[in-house]
Amino acid sequence: MVERDKYTFYTYSGEVKQVSSEERPKVAEKVLELIDQMDVAEPEKTLAKAVTLMGGNPTALLIAGAYRQMTAEAERKYPKQPIPEDYSEVERVIHEMLVENTGAHPLDSGALYGRHWERNRQVRDFRDTPEVYVGEDTISINVFHYLSYYLERDEVAEELERELYEFAERPENRSKPWIDVMVDFARRVRRKLGRGWVVHPPFNSYNWENFLSQVMQGVVIENEDEGYGYVILQIHNGCDVRGGYTEPRVFRVEDVEEFFFNMDEVWVGCDCESGTIVAGWGYEGGEWPEHWVWDEERRMYVCRRCGKPLSFSIPE
Repeated sequence: MVERDKYTFYTYSGEVKQVSSEERPKVAEKVLELIDQMDVAEPEKTLAKAVTLMGGNPTALLIAGAYRQMTAEAERKYPKQPIPEDYSEVERVIHEMLVENTGAHPLDSGALYGRHWERNRQVRDFRDTPEVYVGEDTISINVFHYLSYYLERDEVAEELERELYEFAERPENRSKPWIDVMVDFARRVRRKLGRGWVVHPPFNSYNWENFLSQVMQGVVIENEDEGYGYVILQIHNGCDVRGGYTEPRVFRVEDVEEFFFNMDEVWVGCDCESGTIVAGWGYEGGEWPEHWVWDEERRMYVCRRCGKPLSFSIPE
């Protein structure tokens, strides 16, 4: 399988300073000193020095070397834990995605803030994690529970996944980013499935208000008459949202509309009242009840009327 870059960065063209032939030896000497100080493997340093001495620019080579070095170090620091044997098939696949090492790039912010896959590898069993994470000013739906609830794995999904990777290995697709391969493959599948099937434009959940704990992107093939379909899905496991996406997996979605619609909602309630929080709108489009208050000592929301902690869950 071709190893596609986990990171894609947008760069900006800058001013290029011309160096005279008399200045080149001094500049090259300084560049060689900087290369020696970099945290990259020795063979890559040697190659970068050779490129410099021949008048070339070693930047891309050194960044790629630093990427591989940082990724390997992060892998050693955050090893995978055994996957629980009693997972369902869909839980197993989602777990595999959440702990996939999607890289540690010199140009991302993971060294400061951490990466999703690094944190996820510290979780032994995602079933034991909260369905909804709640803080005083934050609410997020645990992506493991969300995907486990709405997605399935069937024979068609498994077959489509095999075909996707065969399609990605074609010479004309080897240099393409995953999202382009996924779109091309989905269109090919739609033609094979025939009338009633449509391919929706690729989505990235970063682009609209929702409660998901991690960003997802993908492509949906839907049977419009029945409302079900298949999603070719990637999870953002890095730090910066521009890069660090997992390799795609294919799932069956029983209700495509509900799958997307419920990313934006969280059910909340106590013994005396319940309602829905809508991303970007708040509590049912109105004011948060005054009797629901944050208890700093217990680190949870409680109801002053009934005295019960508030429950938060994915809408059914």
